[in-house]
Amino acid sequence: RQAGKETEAKCPCCADTGRHFSFSSLKPVFQCWKCGASGDWLNYLQDRKTLDFREALQLLADEAGVRLSGGDSFKANYEARKKKASILETAQEYFVDTLSLEWGLSVLEYLQKRGYSSKDIGAMGLGAYTSREGLQTHLKEKGFSEKEIKEAGLLHPAFGTSHQVAYLWKDISGRAIGLVARSILLPVKLEERGLPKYLYSKGLKKSSSLLGFEAVRGSKEVILLEGGLDALLLNSKGLKAVATGGTSLSAEQIKALEQTGTKEILLAFDNDRPGQEATEKVIQALSVSKLRPYVVSLPEGFKDADELVRKEGLEPFKECLLQAERGSRWLTRMLVRQHDSKTARGLDMALESALSFIGNLEDGLEKREALEVLQSETGLSDEDIST
Repeated sequence: RQAGKETEAKCPCCADTGRHFSFSSLKPVFQCWKCGASGDWLNYLQDRKTLDFREALQLLADEAGVRLSGGDSFKANYEARKKKASILETAQEYFVDTLSLEWGLSVLEYLQKRGYSSKDIGAMGLGAYTSREGLQTHLKEKGFSEKEIKEAGLLHPAFGTSHQVAYLWKDISGRAIGLVARSILLPVKLEERGLPKYLYSKGLKKSSSLLGFEAVRGSKEVILLEGGLDALLLNSKGLKAVATGGTSLSAEQIKALEQTGTKEILLAFDNDRPGQEATEKVIQALSVSKLRPYVVSLPEGFKDADELVRKEGLEPFKECLLQAERGSRWLTRMLVRQHDSKTARGLDMALESALSFIGNLEDGLEKREALEVLQSETGLSDEDIST
């Protein structure tokens, strides 16, 4: 049966007949939320139809009506990505197991002090990376070579020492493409060492996907956040959220959201100056897309969505979502307030900045509301602004 951009069906892997298995009409991917089976059509044809790679590739080419070329090089790249995903997923399983052992205790205590329950930690898929040597031994026992482990990007010098909270970054099909490690050190210690809060495995191209994307495909409304832990926590509680892992949104990420049926982006970046600047950049980037941005304002005293939900529960954050402001209104106000509109030069710069943005808005309602904000902020009349 159709469910938006997805087709729901009986799972061919576990035979579940509930609303757990679906495949996309836009991308060659499938997922069963009950047994965990997922991947692309090549996975499906090889695993379930017992075709070899070339046979599966040829079948898809025939169905698409295209001539198959470069099959060998494509296969090599495909197999390399698949192998890397397998190493990353095996490593994360090891990290999850480590969290319940003695040498993972410091990471578990850190997560609990942040306010995560045991249920939260499990649902978020968090693990403890405490030893590079232990990881290498485990992966070699699983049949991976030293070269494969190194090429997977899992041996950063800070992994297992300063950065020990581990989770996976996956692509749209749910396949692991990288590892994220968050530090358990205090901010002052990180600053002393010149280290960022998050580190990523070598080769991870964050701009090609969004963390949590595999869980929000087909959702009309998507919450966009900076931090990966924020997105993992919200998704574990039933909300549809993704994280950029930074302060920008790439054209590739925007296109992916459009293609999977998203209509509304609820921007809930950190409640600080960098978060505000990131919100401004993203709204500008989305102004030429099909996606409609709204800005989620958090209560005073809360830095991010993760902190609000951990300390106050889900309902206060849901209320923030309901009160989200249209992005064009929010950005117009911010653009004006960046200048002293009580001075002649400040007013001119505020008008130039705001009108440049408003002039590119295609939606009539958005444009009208943005102009109303501009009038309110500057005290100018509609006739003044029109002139």
